[in-house]
Amino acid sequence: LQPGSIMLNSPELAVSAQEGKIRIAEASYAGESLKAEVGYLKTVTRRIETAAETILEKAQNVYRTAEELTQLQTGRLRTLVAGAFHLKARRAVLKSQEDFKVDGERIHLG
Repeated sequence: LQPGSIMLNSPELAVSAQEGKIRIAEASYAGESLKAEVGYLKTVTRRIETAAETILEKAQNVYRTAEELTQLQTGRLRTLVAGAFHLKARRAVLKSQEDFKVDGERIHLG
């Protein structure tokens, strides 16, 4: 303990409480791994930035809502759908600088 600060150095730390609150103006974490098991997580933030070499997401269902714009900029895009693929829009535009292929047992236009 020092005036105005608390420092703890230990090979192991365990904290347990029925309820807790932490308020830190600015925090940082550095480590090899971080694992969390949480029953429910809610975050409210103005901006989220993620930088990663690989991102893997797995979920039973995913629902996203954007009030304005959703944009994806990528080198390649592949979508694999086991069942039906449904796209509904007020207007839709598909453009290709090279070949544009449509392959199906039946193709219905109009």
